[in-house]
Amino acid sequence: MRSLRSRAGSLPWSAAQRNRASAAADFARDVLAPGGAFLCKVLQGGTEASLLAQLKRDFASVKHVKPAASRSDSAELYLLATGFRGQRSADTLLNPSS
Repeated sequence: MRSLRSRAGSLPWSAAQRNRASAAADFARDVLAPGGAFLCKVLQGGTEASLLAQLKRDFASVKHVKPAASRSDSAELYLLATGFRGQRSADTLLNPSS
């Protein structure tokens, strides 16, 4: 019988996991100061393209990292976004040329 850990590592990224990662990114955008960083645990191959696109828009650098302490066969990765660009005001969004 396979352990729960080994089965969980092979499951596709669930909607609940995607929602948690997106909610965490939304929260980070609301509370981070310019230059801040965001770190979120994701599963390998499961990061949503839309989440990556949003993070790349809002942060200077976005990359996947795997800590040295993580097992090599684990599907866990971390999404590290650094250099938060800061909130844009509603005026800037409505009138980008000003």
